[in-house]
Amino acid sequence: MSLIVDGELITGLLSLDEILRHPEKLAGQPPSEIAETRIACAAVSAALAACEPNPANPAPEPESWLTPEQVEKSYPAIKRRFLFANRRDLPFVRNISRKVLLVSEAGLKSWFTARKRR
Repeated sequence: MSLIVDGELITGLLSLDEILRHPEKLAGQPPSEIAETRIACAAVSAALAACEPNPANPAPEPESWLTPEQVEKSYPAIKRRFLFANRRDLPFVRNISRKVLLVSEAGLKSWFTARKRR
């Protein structure tokens, strides 16, 4: 169905952009197309809400990794030699190569606090 409003031919559903610029065009639309426009507006609103950052559920921070030397400086009780000797038993230690280890800072903190409670 097509209508002529203010000298312009209207065919089908109006875009949200057209409605924003010329809200008077809605007056010439049949009720079924106005209902479809409401549905489209609700869908756009939901999509925009999904894109907004949610302060209740923030994005996780990237995991930080430490070298054995950095671990020794931060935690004097944990020695470099201990990390290398127990690298297969410690879930927060990643063996990069024979001589290189990386230690997850978050994993180390939780492991260390659990050990301190004993």
